[in-house]
Amino acid sequence: MITSATGNGQTTVQWIFTGTMKFPMNAMKSVFSNMLGKQLAAGLDNLKKVMEQ
Repeated sequence: MITSATGNGQTTVQWIFTGTMKFPMNAMKSVFSNMLGKQLAAGLDNLKKVMEQ
């Protein structure tokens, strides 16, 4: 997770995964991305709510 101040009391958060996968895991990448994407979005929404309190 990377955070950077953008001014006016705001912060940008980036949540990035990098790396390589060998077959057959690379064939499942889109399935994993869809499953994790929803959870990551929910986690970032929760982080935003906590930080705005």
